[in-house]
Amino acid sequence: MIKNSLKLELNQQILIGFLIGLVVLCGSAFLVYKFYGAVNSIGLPPGQIKQVTANLDQPSQPVDLIKLDADYADNFSAITGEFLNQVAVSDDLAVLARSAQDKLLALKVPPNDKAKHLAVILTLGEIGELSVSGQQAAVSKKLAELKSIINQK
Repeated sequence: MIKNSLKLELNQQILIGFLIGLVVLCGSAFLVYKFYGAVNSIGLPPGQIKQVTANLDQPSQPVDLIKLDADYADNFSAITGEFLNQVAVSDDLAVLARSAQDKLLALKVPPNDKAKHLAVILTLGEIGELSVSGQQAAVSKKLAELKSIINQK
């Protein structure tokens, strides 16, 4: 009787080991499939993928920080100015705030303006959320906060 129970345990151990091995094999096959699916979804033949990755090792063109600052300042003031002008006439402040956020997120930001840029984007998100929940007093406070952030140097 004891021999039969030991034999069952040995068979169970073999079965469990087999199942674990099968799961590991299937997981590995799935990861390989996903990797090659991602590579193929790029749409480049394997030779070109090597060429693209080789180009990543080459130094990139230097960024003209003066031009970047000027372009950013122009675009930032245009987007925020448009938002502040439309606040008074718009019925849907949440959509307006989201649109301004999306436009700001599309900009290339100079290193010196990153904190201000992030603060404006987060404040716009809060304005949109408060507008949706109908908290007009809080929206007014956030709009005043946004104006002060925008006017900071």
